[in-house]
Amino acid sequence: MTPCRCRRRSSDAWASGWTAEGLCEEINDQGGDVQEIDRFVDGGWEGHICGLPFNDFPIEPGSGYFALVDKASLLQLTAGDVPAK
Repeated sequence: MTPCRCRRRSSDAWASGWTAEGLCEEINDQGGDVQEIDRFVDGGWEGHICGLPFNDFPIEPGSGYFALVDKASLLQLTAGDVPAK
């Protein structure tokens, strides 16, 4: 597996309503192969394993995330991809 550092550089509106599982699904729907999304919280790493209902944390504006992937891919989003609250 390949660790991938993911940074989001978009407005607050983009992240509203997104969760780690939603990000997993969107990446995989676009041909990626992500296994886990991680964030750094209170001095330690917290992960969400894609496809499982546990620890499905919200994706927050201004925060960085890591994705553990099996192949390189490019996530492309438009305003229509923003989930409803």
